[in-house]
Amino acid sequence: MLRAVPETVVVIPTYDERDNVVGLLPTVLAAIDCHVVVVDDDSPDGTAQAVAALAAAD
Repeated sequence: MLRAVPETVVVIPTYDERDNVVGLLPTVLAAIDCHVVVVDDDSPDGTAQAVAALAAAD
């Protein structure tokens, strides 16, 4: 019986990382087949909004 390869989930914790996460997420998604979970700790710099915009464009 063939066993499926476990699914990969990448968890990225963030705080004030808007500029970094905008470059990081496309790189991670292009490198491996995975799900990405971004955990933001209420960043005042708009990290969550930037991630939401990237997700909406995907």
